[in-house]
Amino acid sequence: MIYIDERDNCKYALVEYWYERYKSEKEYDWLGDYNNFKHLIHKHIDNKQAKILMVGCGNSKLSQSMFLDGYQSIVSTDISEVCIKNQKEAFPHLAWEVADITDLKQFQDGQFDAVIEKATLDSLLVEEKSPWTPSEEAKSLIDSAMSEISRVLKSKQGIFLSLSFAQPHFREPYFAKEKYDWSVRNETFGGCFSYYCYVMTRGEPLDDQVYVTTSVGVSKVTINNSDSVNSSSSSSSCDEEFMSKIDFSLEEEEQEEPPSENLSKLDLNV
Repeated sequence: MIYIDERDNCKYALVEYWYERYKSEKEYDWLGDYNNFKHLIHKHIDNKQAKILMVGCGNSKLSQSMFLDGYQSIVSTDISEVCIKNQKEAFPHLAWEVADITDLKQFQDGQFDAVIEKATLDSLLVEEKSPWTPSEEAKSLIDSAMSEISRVLKSKQGIFLSLSFAQPHFREPYFAKEKYDWSVRNETFGGCFSYYCYVMTRGEPLDDQVYVTTSVGVSKVTINNSDSVNSSSSSSSCDEEFMSKIDFSLEEEEQEEPPSENLSKLDLNV
């Protein structure tokens, strides 16, 4: 059993921590670099003229890598002023803005064809003691972010890609709400670890049952989506230690063996 060490993890939710870190750290890529998931970007954002918003960009080279891959219209944002200052100096040909993922007030409704976040939501949730019972504060925080992302996406076929450490049965209930007006799917990627790419498409109906595709099969998650319910340079190919400490199981939980067709069903409320 691996446990979360709150002394190590809580700092990732603090703006002050990132301010100090970005002053000295040149680059860090959570979940690996662009080559680790480029095939998913190509699959879900096939128009390289698409207007893309990157939220929580950090000091990653993702925006630059996508630019070199042909994506010409990317606006990258982060809550840290020092981070955006450094990125502007490193890549002055790209657009960089200070912005809060929960309040994207400088952007208009329906302004973007696609929004991408990579481990930003993970960092917002590091203070949670258990993924099974998220706090009201966490649910409200993520709801604010999802509402803003949905708002700035085009209402028809706007794509939100969320790249994450979190497993579908913990993360998808945050996404699967009718008020966001999008469908929810996911795919896995990665090398030494499996990571998750959540794909939300505006204007498509939200299924009550979300199918989770992995390399070992398919599981089925039933979600109550009613809004009224419980309203220097480094690379992370195997990732920074705080996410590897997170325990995504409960010691007292009895895990049933899935049927032979690899289908299981789980009822969740967030």
